[in-house]
Amino acid sequence: MAIEKKLLKHLERFEERGSSGILELQHPESDEKIFLYFYDGVLEAGSSNQPQYRLGQYIIREKLISEEELAEGLRRAAKLRKPLGEVLVERGFLNPGRLIQILNRQLIELVALAVEQGFTVGTFTGSTKGKMTFRLLMTSYQLTLELLRRQPLELVLAPTQMIELHDDGMKPAGWTPAEISIMTHLRWPQTVKGLVEETMLDEKTVLASLQVFLDLGLIRIIEKSPTEETALARLERLPLDLLVPRIRNPILTEKIVLINQEHSPATEQFRALKVRLLGQVDPPVKVLSVTSPGPADGKSLISANLAMNYAKEPGRRVLLIDTDLRGASAHEKLGISLGPGLHQYLLGALEPQLGALEPQCYLRRVGDFYVMTAGQLAENAVELLSLGRMRNLIEFAKREFDTVIVDAPPLLPIADARVVTGLTDASVLVIYQGQTPLRLIRKAMETIDRRKLLGVVLNGVKSTGVDGFYAYGYYYSSYSHHDEDVIELSAKPRKPPRRSRRSGSILFR
Repeated sequence: MAIEKKLLKHLERFEERGSSGILELQHPESDEKIFLYFYDGVLEAGSSNQPQYRLGQYIIREKLISEEELAEGLRRAAKLRKPLGEVLVERGFLNPGRLIQILNRQLIELVALAVEQGFTVGTFTGSTKGKMTFRLLMTSYQLTLELLRRQPLELVLAPTQMIELHDDGMKPAGWTPAEISIMTHLRWPQTVKGLVEETMLDEKTVLASLQVFLDLGLIRIIEKSPTEETALARLERLPLDLLVPRIRNPILTEKIVLINQEHSPATEQFRALKVRLLGQVDPPVKVLSVTSPGPADGKSLISANLAMNYAKEPGRRVLLIDTDLRGASAHEKLGISLGPGLHQYLLGALEPQLGALEPQCYLRRVGDFYVMTAGQLAENAVELLSLGRMRNLIEFAKREFDTVIVDAPPLLPIADARVVTGLTDASVLVIYQGQTPLRLIRKAMETIDRRKLLGVVLNGVKSTGVDGFYAYGYYYSSYSHHDEDVIELSAKPRKPPRRSRRSGSILFR
């Protein structure tokens, strides 16, 4: 390994012991210090006594706040005795996912600085304080991976030399899309030229990834291809749970947390909804799209919670795909970054020089389910969603997952949703009680494929439970048309289900 091992060995020991506290690193020739924060053995954050490495300066450089806003945030953080990042999230200057990205970059740069300049390990101060609200959960393996990516490219391979993958030592980590693609194509020994051709990545990217794999002990270089008698058995495929990065600390929105409390009324509604969806069609729907008339009806919240509830079933592999390329919000509900995701995957068809990578390269894991975020907002959403790679993605999802929840774009006023729902097996329509205009519901019903429509989910139905939180459900509803052209849904629980052949009903049959 090209990087200094001594510091990493210290971090590994803290991880093995499950230590909580603050480790001080000291520059050998100055008063510069770096502080690493541990909780239960994993790194939560890093900081420094040098202004340029403090969190506020990272946020300033991202142009997320002004100097005046930072000063106010620092005063408020000192007054409340809270971390600066937590105060800035509370005040709406940045979302949790973005804060985690900045904390991640800050920690990696600090540890890289300590390694490059030979900081010495100082005192470790044990702490009984609770864990941070927004924290990284960075393992020593992940940190080693991040540091190796920063090393200059030195690997040179002859055209005949081949690379062989040893997945025995592989651990789940935050692999990049390029690294995942290269590992996918290393199911048998390959030359660099072969990897470049199959992944459509440039040679420099391939060599940089191979250098990281070599330093981690995941590959070995062989002079020629093994013969049939000596070759190792080809790997059919690498398991997704090794390839797909797991989000270490997703910051779920308050509604997601409340809905997933074990005994909340909303949780019971989602459990019941899942049961109804599973029993609605025989065989059960595998790819379900969730859409709505407009953008503010709560379809992304419904989609995320459905994915979570499906994933609670032992052995069920679940994927959530955010296809709303104009108004993506699934990542915000889950507290993760917007990219990489669907946009980057689809762009491979239009700009193959960027690497037409496979769908698994753009997946992440949140809790017990997998997710493909929108990746990036796009004005040419219809063009991207109409590409053959979108159909290929759905076919991949059908092969690899038991249940696929597609957070589709709203039906109005553009055609994005029609493209997406046309690729799925069935759809549900989300309406917000008392807020969705009648004219939009009528237009949505004219637009959606009624043969695939399973029913309507009413969002915002007031719970009769003691917590007063909003429930979600499927109901027979009586429509009353008011002057404001808004539907008031007087919800009554659905009677026990009965078999029905009608395909046009807007409510669960």
